[in-house]
Amino acid sequence: MIKEFTTSTGDIYRIRILFKGSRYGRGNSLTWDHERHGVEFWWFVGPDHQNDFRETDGFQFVSRYYAKTLLTSNLKAARGIDLQGDVPAWKIDWYDLRPMLSWVRAVTPSVGDGATLVVGSDRYPYTVVEVKTQKRIVVQEDDAEWVGPRRMPTESQTYQYTPNPENPKVEISLRKGGSWCRVGQRGSGSYFMVGSRRKYLDPSF
Repeated sequence: MIKEFTTSTGDIYRIRILFKGSRYGRGNSLTWDHERHGVEFWWFVGPDHQNDFRETDGFQFVSRYYAKTLLTSNLKAARGIDLQGDVPAWKIDWYDLRPMLSWVRAVTPSVGDGATLVVGSDRYPYTVVEVKTQKRIVVQEDDAEWVGPRRMPTESQTYQYTPNPENPKVEISLRKGGSWCRVGQRGSGSYFMVGSRRKYLDPSF
């Protein structure tokens, strides 16, 4: 799975997720045999650049990490990540790194991660309770207790979330583009965001 990001400095990075069984390395000669997901950073240098690590469309390999390492390190405090110390261009500040990490988290879920069901402008909190395959997981609805200053829904809403093993479970699958939908769901409509949980009830309805 691949997604490209453009930084505030105009650099283009290609982020590639390595699942177990993915081919990688020079000429895709290696097989990723780890249970943990891998994350590769590729940097766009131009279609005419010649390099052994260059893909055919001008991206050069920079570095590789375990997804868990990226997602559990305090990169905000470090103000970003230095992919290679002797190449200043390969430092990504926190502002540009944050959406990259959000995408990585969304496509590499683990048990206990938060998830959010999006229905129009409303949001409902869930927790990942089972990872079946790389692209299929089970989520369970959380209890959400209102802890805001008012009982009636407002634009500013605050809830406390608690997993409840008695609540309904939903099996969802990862679709092209990075969105998660109920297994068997066709067409547009509700979808899930994985990586954070939130409840929000649109007060205009």
